[in-house]
Amino acid sequence: MKLALRIEEIEKSFDRKIKRNTVVLGIDTASTTGWAILSTEKDLLYIDYGTIKVDAKNRYFKYNEIIDIFSNLIKEEYNVIVEDTFLKMFKIKGKSVMSCNPAMFRMISRIGAIAYTIAHLRGCNVIYMGASTARKNLGIKGNAKKADAHLHFHKMLKLEFINEDVTDALILSFNGLLQDKECLPV
Repeated sequence: MKLALRIEEIEKSFDRKIKRNTVVLGIDTASTTGWAILSTEKDLLYIDYGTIKVDAKNRYFKYNEIIDIFSNLIKEEYNVIVEDTFLKMFKIKGKSVMSCNPAMFRMISRIGAIAYTIAHLRGCNVIYMGASTARKNLGIKGNAKKADAHLHFHKMLKLEFINEDVTDALILSFNGLLQDKECLPV
């Protein structure tokens, strides 16, 4: 789906300047992977977005399908921001517990690595960025609950995106458009 927004209005909402003549692809790695492409001209920002879900029991089939999809999605002129993964540990009754299923963590980490590798091989500027960092850069509380962060983001843009994976990808993409931020590998 494609949308067009006036850059001037977005700059007011974010209280930040937006880069012109730039294209950024944000990728939220998840079992349903969200992506968002933001491209700017002089006065307008265009948004294209979608999701990727490969339902397959065979993990090699799944990864090969994801490689094919990213090979078609990622273009050499894009700046690419891939959501970084993290494994949070916490204690319950004195026992260490992981915040997610290890198999899920492995899968989303591999999806991110596939996207990063294809972008790098295409010559894109590509970085990993954590979700909390991406939110903070846009003036959203980094440790806010996901639903609260999304609500804040939607209010800033004056748009409603139903899919949380797309919203996460949009938050990543907007980071690549901030004039005071560079989308360069660290």
